Amino acid sequence: MGDASCSVSFHQADLRALPMADGSVDVVVAGWAISYLKSEYEEWYADGSSGGPWRREVDTALSEMDRVLAPGGLLAVLETLGTATDTPQRSGSWLYAHLREAGLAQRVLRTDYRFPDRPTAMSTLLFFFGKGVVRRAEALLSVGETADAPCIVPECTGLWWRRKPGEAAGPRAPVPPAEAEPLAAEPSEPAREPASASKRPRDEDAEGSLNLCCKATSGS
Repeated sequence: MGDASCSVSFHQADLRALPMADGSVDVVVAGWAISYLKSEYEEWYADGSSGGPWRREVDTALSEMDRVLAPGGLLAVLETLGTATDTPQRSGSWLYAHLREAGLAQRVLRTDYRFPDRPTAMSTLLFFFGKGVVRRAEALLSVGETADAPCIVPECTGLWWRRKPGEAAGPRAPVPPAEAEPLAAEPSEPAREPASASKRPRDEDAEGSLNLCCKATSGS
């Protein structure tokens, strides 16, 4: 890279209020973060249906990412589609349908995990994902493999992206082609009035408002 250097600064901030100037970055990636906004603002009701202002909060985050993007810049969202599975398991998510409605293209990626042996795989999966994922992983791994043999645990990840209108000042970040057929979406979610229904939190431990931001600048 010759004499080129890169300066990186880190900030902890709300996805909906990024500490960056308008049009100051070429790429924004929200990795496994938008779903926490949904969890924090989604409301679940006694009859099993859900609602709440999560769409508004997700749209605010997407608008904020658009704000800091330069013309022609790339906005990308990464979210899980299932760990210890060969096929996407959450294609009907309300969140993922909302991202499509917001004009983001989509692609399913394989982000498999490689482990040196089965015990390491199981202990790591248990720590990060819990017993359910461990059970699925154990069912997928071949019974003929020895415990000390390297193993791969499959994972599916969704990539959603869109470009900000305008001409980029420099080279544009490449993106993969969109899926030929979109992931299946569920029917419209029924509207509910939070004030007239009993509600329960989906995940009391969700912390969607604080996320790590990184801004990189290059210079000679």
